[in-house]
Amino acid sequence: EGEYFRYQELAEEIPATLRHWCSHSVVEVTFEDRTGNEEFAPPEVINEEFKVDGECLQKVEHQGTEIVLAYSERPIYGFYNRGLTLALTDIGENVLERWQDRFEFIAFKIKSRYLEHTLARDSVVRDEQYEKAMELLEEAANGPLLEALIEEIEELAGAESWSVNQYDRYGHLMRFLANEPMEAIIEHADRPILRCVNGAPLSLNDAWARVCEDGHLLLDHEATPLSEMLGDQDIPVLMGAMRRQAGSFGQFRAISKFLIRGLSRLASGTARGAFWGVVHRFKKFVADDESSSIPRRIQDALMTPQSVYIPLAVDEEMGEQTEALVRDARKLLDEAKVGFGRIATAVVTADEGDAPFFVIAPKLGPLMARPEKSVSQTRRWLSEHGLPVSSPEEVNEKRRQRMEVAVNREHPQFEMIASIYKSDPAMGAYFLARGLLLSKDHMLETDSSLLKASLPDAASRFHVAKDS
Repeated sequence: EGEYFRYQELAEEIPATLRHWCSHSVVEVTFEDRTGNEEFAPPEVINEEFKVDGECLQKVEHQGTEIVLAYSERPIYGFYNRGLTLALTDIGENVLERWQDRFEFIAFKIKSRYLEHTLARDSVVRDEQYEKAMELLEEAANGPLLEALIEEIEELAGAESWSVNQYDRYGHLMRFLANEPMEAIIEHADRPILRCVNGAPLSLNDAWARVCEDGHLLLDHEATPLSEMLGDQDIPVLMGAMRRQAGSFGQFRAISKFLIRGLSRLASGTARGAFWGVVHRFKKFVADDESSSIPRRIQDALMTPQSVYIPLAVDEEMGEQTEALVRDARKLLDEAKVGFGRIATAVVTADEGDAPFFVIAPKLGPLMARPEKSVSQTRRWLSEHGLPVSSPEEVNEKRRQRMEVAVNREHPQFEMIASIYKSDPAMGAYFLARGLLLSKDHMLETDSSLLKASLPDAASRFHVAKDS
């Protein structure tokens, strides 16, 4: 009885062992268990198709060498000579040496008559032939495999509409692309492999152009009324998620990783990127500060639409008291020589709980940038109108002289100022004028001018206290 059970164990172990060592043999290998085979079933064929499981499977042949490789989150690595297994493992450090990172998400099998097993017959010999084999594998990964991945992503990005499966597959494939070597990807920088939430495709070069023009690049994991408004104004919102975001759309965080790596590579070849690099090296030398590196700059430039833009409804008419308050505040700003082109009130049409007190733009409209995000737009607008941009002080002065302001009349600060204005118009007007200067530069030097124009007595006391 014991021998019978041992026989049963062997009947299971032998074909498994044969599959490990001989599944890709150049000659046919079979196994037959004749016990109880009254129906004369044919022998079990051990040979299997030479392939690996994964995405974008590719087969590459060279003289004396055959390669199969595919993207996989759990890759295996196989080396064969005349189809006999030299090494087969899912642990990269056992067989990949310096290529371990390159094939972290790429499964492969390579069959070559030039490869040899070790004396212990437990691995592949790391010699010149091994080096040549790994170079052929890397060449196949950077060539046909990467091309197949980009081609499928490009097809998905350009699809007219997406099903749920296409949505998931795009994020899945982008996770592989985000880990590919950038020196290989950058050759495809003009391929429209990025997709906007409105369905429009975009290339990596296009994305870099938006960063240069706007100072930021917008990402969201789904279309929203705000992204539709941005699309109508030709402001792209890429399908993606910030690296710190989680949830069911977490697979799209790989897109931000891809953008940081890709845009950093493009930036490094520009004057802007060179400047960032110099600043980074200087800060690191004096303070070990990593915040100014090119990748960090790019990461900071990736933003959600909600963090940059606000949909507004600008009031066509203001109430009598509100109009008086705005008029008095504007008069103070003009007398202090920090006036704006226009000041109006508005309401936020899609408040997410952090609507600002006011927004600034070249022209008021239904979609405006938050104050802290509008500096690059200001610089571009000044340039388009032939106004030189140099120091921050000059930018701020020209911005206020030319820019238009929408004050959020539902903001608690405005409601407080309006209440003060009822009982003390001069103080209310001063608070509104002062509030409109509280952006990045607080322009504290204007306080004396504003006080002198609005509250002469208080200004006099201010000067006395200051002098004393």
